[in-house]
Amino acid sequence: MRKIIGFKLSLRLKEIQRRAKRARFDLASAGLQEPELQPLLDQAIRTLKPAVLFETFPHPDADQQLLSPLPGLAYSLVLSSLGKGLSDLRAGTTRDNPAQLPLWDIAEEAALDESVRIAATILEDEALKESCELSPITPLT
Repeated sequence: MRKIIGFKLSLRLKEIQRRAKRARFDLASAGLQEPELQPLLDQAIRTLKPAVLFETFPHPDADQQLLSPLPGLAYSLVLSSLGKGLSDLRAGTTRDNPAQLPLWDIAEEAALDESVRIAATILEDEALKESCELSPITPLT
């Protein structure tokens, strides 16, 4: 199992705005115009302690039929964490302004997606060296 701990993540303002719009969360009504939102995102970035664990399991594997997208293929699993800093920040800011709660769900999702993308990039580079292709990422619930 390989791990990467403490890498740098970014919460891009435009990405958060795009995700908020898609989630039908009006940032302006929550008092989160661009000048107010950027400092919050910067503060969130400082609280993150991202880490990913990942491993590729070759064929055959006992769990292959459950986890591999196609029979007979190897598969990779990625587990991502952001640490508890964002949860603490969420609790503090939403206590003062409960309307901001959806922002933190959006920021958390964006940060997790970014951390999985970092691990997937490493896996993709390794797959290319072995003349393999990655199938699309399938989140497990």
